[in-house]
Amino acid sequence: MILKFLARRALLSLITLAILSVIVFLGGQLLPGDVGRAVLGPLADARAVALFNHQVGVDRPLAAQYWDWITHFVVGDMGRSFTFRAPVAPFIAGALVNSMKLAALAFVLVVPLGIAGGVWAALRVGQWSDRGLVLLGQSLGVVPEFISSIVLILIFGVWLRWLPMSADWPEDTPPLAQIRYLILPALPLVLVFFGYVARVARVGTIEAIERNLMAEGLVLRYSTATNVDALPAGEGAFLPCSFWLADCYVLTGRRQDAQALFERLVALGNDVGLFSEEYDPRAKRMLGNFPQALTHMALVNTAYLLAMPEHETKGAGAKGERPTAVAITQSSAAAASVGASGESADGTDSKSQQADVEATARV
Repeated sequence: MILKFLARRALLSLITLAILSVIVFLGGQLLPGDVGRAVLGPLADARAVALFNHQVGVDRPLAAQYWDWITHFVVGDMGRSFTFRAPVAPFIAGALVNSMKLAALAFVLVVPLGIAGGVWAALRVGQWSDRGLVLLGQSLGVVPEFISSIVLILIFGVWLRWLPMSADWPEDTPPLAQIRYLILPALPLVLVFFGYVARVARVGTIEAIERNLMAEGLVLRYSTATNVDALPAGEGAFLPCSFWLADCYVLTGRRQDAQALFERLVALGNDVGLFSEEYDPRAKRMLGNFPQALTHMALVNTAYLLAMPEHETKGAGAKGERPTAVAITQSSAAAASVGASGESADGTDSKSQQADVEATARV
């Protein structure tokens, strides 16, 4: 499966590179001007210009020129520079080494920062810190590098004088000392890719929890199989964490998954709608502290998010809004009264009770 995936990705990459090579080649052909005239000068004889164009092959059909160019390129022959009268490959190789150093430093900086930021945001879904980080990442991603570079040079190079403004280090500079010269050029790349890496890590955190910390569809606080805390394995699913996962579903657009998980969690309450700290999905019984206030607070928060119209959910999360005290009190009483039998204390069915939850949560 992995080899098939990698092979498919490699094939798609080759196709993409082939299409890009055609676009780049045609883009160069669309540039105004004449190659022979540009090399020989404006006073050169027309016959000399035509002879030069014939010698270098630019008067041939575009298909022939492209095939000659691409077949030489894949074997490392990039042609000769008319300006420097020398092969092009050495110039590109020297610049490529510096570009690889810059890319490596940017990678080392952006990957841990992006992953840490994404995980941090995922653990605070819907809060000010989460939405602020997402907004910051998206904003930085759309700022052109030449603008962010100027701002960073002014701040760290001119005003604070912390970093050199140029990546042109002395020839005898050791490799580790070159990092100081590369930090400022690498920062614009970090700013561009930070938001993307953070978003991937944010969603990946939820996926990792679903993959590694789920027991019968409910969320564990941690994997109890390894017994890392010297306590006996087999801890039940942690209900506040399960409600938190439903919150994540709502705020990431997976509303149906959130509704299904919420309804299953509500059905786990006892005959008066109270919940414990944990639940054993295999033995189908509650575990730990009972009743657990944290579980009921999490229930109210999820009910509030689900009661909001779908087009307002993201807006509420972006503003870091949470239920008011009135909404907490009223929706908690309504939601908690829904028992496993699907009937509330006053005899109304669960659908009517759910409507009450939605109505009171909007207060």
